[in-house]
Amino acid sequence: MTWSKNTGLMEDMENNFCRVFNDVCPSVVLVEQIGRIDYYCIGSVILSDDKNTFVLTQSKIADSTAKLLVRFYDGFKQSATVIFRKDNLCILMTDFYSKSKTVEFFKGLVDHSHVIAIAPASKTSVHNMPGFVTQKSLEACHSDNDNVLEGGENFFMLTMRYGDRSPNLESRLISGPVFNLDGQVVGIITGDIEYKFWPRRTNGEIIHQDIFVFYGVFFKVAMHVS
Repeated sequence: MTWSKNTGLMEDMENNFCRVFNDVCPSVVLVEQIGRIDYYCIGSVILSDDKNTFVLTQSKIADSTAKLLVRFYDGFKQSATVIFRKDNLCILMTDFYSKSKTVEFFKGLVDHSHVIAIAPASKTSVHNMPGFVTQKSLEACHSDNDNVLEGGENFFMLTMRYGDRSPNLESRLISGPVFNLDGQVVGIITGDIEYKFWPRRTNGEIIHQDIFVFYGVFFKVAMHVS
């Protein structure tokens, strides 16, 4: 099947993803552990002042002895230090870099929609990673009453074709911003979901073990930012 250049839905979506990618790249960085092979992940610029730029990234990349390097969208790199850590996220401080820009946070409710993440392709490059919000809230009810499980309303679920991990088995996308098609951050990725669906034949034989992994689709959990 092919799509018209003027009216093709697929091409329109690709153009939208490319536009968002170009707009938000200055607010995304790669964070690398110096001296350790393949220890790198994504990060984002959340604040800048006259002296420093502050980056949100994952805490597992920054153990107590780690020396960290932040690489900006144009290849410029400089050292960074951890100033705050909570759960699987942390904030780094590095010297002010004028060519970077801070992310813009979305104010509103997340709905089922197309989104985009900026994913590490290597420790020196990134690429756009389209996704889709499949569950706009992870709140759930007990089967015997209407009590909402605590905290679930603060997270949503999305799918995308990205499963790369560091040698410590942590996803390189943890702490990565999830952008809507206006270039605003609607959430921060906090982890993966192992979602297994094993289709079987009528005799019970498994056809293949995980239909989503089979097609290269991975489920991510993201934290709401509004």
